[in-house]
Amino acid sequence: MKVRITKCENDALWYRKMVGKEFKVSEETGEYAWGAAYKVLEGPQRGWGIGVGDCEIIEEAKEIPVKQFHNVQNPQHYHHSGLDPISYAEVNFPKEQLKGFHRINVLKYISRYEGKGGVNDLVKARTYLDKLIDLEREDEC
Repeated sequence: MKVRITKCENDALWYRKMVGKEFKVSEETGEYAWGAAYKVLEGPQRGWGIGVGDCEIIEEAKEIPVKQFHNVQNPQHYHHSGLDPISYAEVNFPKEQLKGFHRINVLKYISRYEGKGGVNDLVKARTYLDKLIDLEREDEC
């Protein structure tokens, strides 16, 4: 989402110079020394906090419909022969091998999303992470 700094209740000089500027920030707030703040996501100020009371939200985060990414769960190119490789692996491979497979896929999609698949790769990473979490929860029971 985007915010605009509207006032400065912080004594830092850099912060005063930012009044009126817009920043892309995290949706969730974090706790900083001065209180709740949004984390700046890009630009030279990346990682800095903008106090919740010092800004106004000018653009809400856009919800990405999961339906838009139908090729994540059941990509067409894996089903031309009627065989779903992941379903096959879940039935025929040991749990430790499945955990490794899911872990590697999470790392792969997270590490390449900025240069290749964008948000679609993040959704893929989340899909594999959810599968890994499910396997770990089975072990806890």
